[in-house]
Amino acid sequence: MCNEREALMKKLMQANFVLDDMRLYLDTHPCDEEGIKIFEAARMQRDEFLMEYEAKFGPVLADNGVTNGQWNWIEKPWPWQNEV
Repeated sequence: MCNEREALMKKLMQANFVLDDMRLYLDTHPCDEEGIKIFEAARMQRDEFLMEYEAKFGPVLADNGVTNGQWNWIEKPWPWQNEV
């Protein structure tokens, strides 16, 4: 399970990198339609990875730590902690 967790976190980090890179690009090329399409596709992919990770391993951000009215941020190891 740890390998799956690490692999999914790696995909999430890669998607976030693309988003950060495209944000910088779009700051200087705001009318580039292809750049906007790439950004939107990367955002959708990041959101999918984020939802999959959080469904399997718990929230990545404390902002997503409430489920069914309960604070579950502290229930599972945080993303930077290794499972024992």
